[in-house]
Amino acid sequence: MKFDWETATASEVTVLYEAIRDLLKPKGLTWKQVFAEASPNIETGTNYEKNFSRGKIAPQRAKQIAEWLERRFPETAAYVDDLLTSVHFAIDSNSPWERFIEDHGHFSNVALQVIQLEERSYPVRRGRSGMSKIEREAAKRIGAQYEVKLHTRFTFKIDSPLEGILSVLQWSRGVWWPIPLSDFGCWAPVESGTQWCPYDPEQDDGDLPHLLSEHSETGLHRLVFIFARELHPLLKDADPEKRLDGNHLNEIAEAFGSAPKDTWQMFRLNVLFKALDAP
Repeated sequence: MKFDWETATASEVTVLYEAIRDLLKPKGLTWKQVFAEASPNIETGTNYEKNFSRGKIAPQRAKQIAEWLERRFPETAAYVDDLLTSVHFAIDSNSPWERFIEDHGHFSNVALQVIQLEERSYPVRRGRSGMSKIEREAAKRIGAQYEVKLHTRFTFKIDSPLEGILSVLQWSRGVWWPIPLSDFGCWAPVESGTQWCPYDPEQDDGDLPHLLSEHSETGLHRLVFIFARELHPLLKDADPEKRLDGNHLNEIAEAFGSAPKDTWQMFRLNVLFKALDAP
């Protein structure tokens, strides 16, 4: 393994978790078996799997599990190793923005809900050049299920700690982009408590709902959700077709870092997008 698990961050540990999670059903495994085979010394209490999914296990334990993956499923282990190695060098861990994420971004309160479409022909709303990284698309109302692959429509279920504005940013292949959440921009008003954004699968108002989708880039996407009383000026006019400037991200980190804590909170989510023919 090229990746150094002794220094793994929570974000990186969740990548290992997600890779193994996707193997369980096809290979007839359980988490109990994984932990027992990885090391008989791993103490797996009631919340161990939950903590693992959030990246909240010791790096030494993550290393043992990664070594188990390398023994049992070397191809998957090589994929995770290559992914994290490339990601590791692509992230400037010393930048104010990345430190801000590590210090304040919690792996809670947000979930990605994949939407199973009823039919395959839908009108698509694109930006001026059609190059938005994640696009909002119109589709008929449908039920929901969990799985994420390219071209799959999805929405977010969120538990907002405050009433205000939500902005969602995504990192892929070393670049940060804003995610379009509404017709008027890459942000949306939120109420305090549990809700859906940008599409609520539990409601049907007769209109075509707007969903999100990733069409081109497989691999790890890091999503950051910023809940704030007021929208930061640099996010107000963010364009989903334009990458976010690193200096602007550092400015955003500095602004929120110096603001009262009860006026904003940050959560995050890591998503592995897969090709349609991937297991």
